[in-house]
Amino acid sequence: MTIAGYYPSLGAFTTDSDDYTLYQRMIDTLAARGINYIRAAFTMGQPHGNSINPYLRTGPGNAIDGRPRFDLTQFNQDYFDYWRRIVEYARDRGVVVQLAMLDGWHSSADVVGDYGPGNVWGLVFDYYRGSNNVNGVDVESTGDVTNLDNSVFVWQQALLRKIVDTLGDLPNIVWEIANESGNTPWELRHADDVTEYKRSRQFPTHLVIPRDLPGHQYVPAQCDNDPDAAHRDLAAAFLRNAVLISDNDCTDSATPDIRRAKAWAALTAGAQIDFFHFELFQDEVLASDDARAGMTYVGMQRQLVDQFGFDLAGMTPLDGDVTYGWALGRSGSEYVIYLPRGGTTSVPAIPSPGHAVWFCPRDGSWFYAGPGPKFTTPDESDWVLYLVR
Repeated sequence: MTIAGYYPSLGAFTTDSDDYTLYQRMIDTLAARGINYIRAAFTMGQPHGNSINPYLRTGPGNAIDGRPRFDLTQFNQDYFDYWRRIVEYARDRGVVVQLAMLDGWHSSADVVGDYGPGNVWGLVFDYYRGSNNVNGVDVESTGDVTNLDNSVFVWQQALLRKIVDTLGDLPNIVWEIANESGNTPWELRHADDVTEYKRSRQFPTHLVIPRDLPGHQYVPAQCDNDPDAAHRDLAAAFLRNAVLISDNDCTDSATPDIRRAKAWAALTAGAQIDFFHFELFQDEVLASDDARAGMTYVGMQRQLVDQFGFDLAGMTPLDGDVTYGWALGRSGSEYVIYLPRGGTTSVPAIPSPGHAVWFCPRDGSWFYAGPGPKFTTPDESDWVLYLVR
């Protein structure tokens, strides 16, 4: 059961020569704080800085970035081996990797972001742009990139199958066909092909986004900087039978306190949080008190579940069962209640619980809460109340 995650801007993005050791440090730091889920991009569809790429640059001729053009018939095995090591390392530390196999965001314009030399993003640099490859493949718009009838589809299909060949036997994978493509039918076609290809290789079953889970841009609350709004929107979506992994892609909610509140807002709505923290690949950020506090707070959810040994599977949002707070549980028998600003709550369905504890989401300490039926937080800070009949 994934409790929470982080999306680092790393791997396909970075220009550092020791990307793998950066990933090791990041995974170790997250896992040590109870976080067991990360989202990463296998490729953003274009070269970036001095990082390695999934295709070999053989020429003849130079691409738009001034280096040799790509030969789409020749995969760069070093790149695939690199990702194999990363996912294996994550597996050995109990971390699941949601891997975005393709990207749609960069193709929305020739240049979608200019962050300085070697750090310019856009369709003009795409592997499948005619000026960047030697194979006669040419995409000139997002519509081309995600067109099932465009010849580029078979090249994408070959890349996805190569990724499956490399990683498909590992258990700690959630496949994400593409980041923000805007074309669900195109993604679903690739999703079905990935699944069928995995079956032909007799690999284990994996979830595939967006077929089995919605893509992050379709999950509520990613733009909610207000935990109250995030909880409300996610709880409403849960009741529509959606499986939810939300994030904070379009907000600047990076403070530890907001990360803590939004993580509990999601959990008590039956959802999970995959926090976007784009600077974790920088050692000074990864080691900062601010980042580590945020990670620790998010990982406290895992500590609660492990401490009391209950199963989140089958629990549902139950705010209506409590007089105050956000609640997840099994009606009349078991509850996890988050009180974001302290206060008093009660659960009429369990007037005399057999087990009631206060859990501090800031440091992981806990103590018995008494017999009820009303429970008042120890102070005005946020607290978690765990009740069992």
